[in-house]
Amino acid sequence: MTPYEILGLSPDASPSEIKAAYRRAVMRAHPDRGGSEEDFRRVQKAFEDLQKGPCPDCGGKGFVTTHRGFFVDKTRCPRCWNL
Repeated sequence: MTPYEILGLSPDASPSEIKAAYRRAVMRAHPDRGGSEEDFRRVQKAFEDLQKGPCPDCGGKGFVTTHRGFFVDKTRCPRCWNL
């Protein structure tokens, strides 16, 4: 999942929307509130990745296109999908 999907956002979300979605997701995923540690870490990493800015490989889209002659392959971005 991409960081936007983890936080339940669209890719064109503003920084204030990202922050609000992060707060909601952290409250749901926090281990003291019945969530799992794995989900909590995933939410934290997604927020950190979005704070860094768009991925230099895919521009934040989550997919990289590669050209093989006439064929164009659309594959998952290794940086964005490594969550």
